[in-house]
Amino acid sequence: MLQKPKNLNFDDIKQENNEQISEMRTEETYDEIRLNDEIEARLAAFEASDRDFHDDLFD
Repeated sequence: MLQKPKNLNFDDIKQENNEQISEMRTEETYDEIRLNDEIEARLAAFEASDRDFHDDLFD
């Protein structure tokens, strides 16, 4: 005999696709891909350099 489900608000459903959604590319052209890759590389290099922002940047 089938039992009535206790909960229908989808709490137990787990997304198994696109677990790394940040890796999904959304650019529409190759130029946008290259630009975004360059920006990511520059940000990674800045973070790795351990440089600080100028004190007056956020004034």
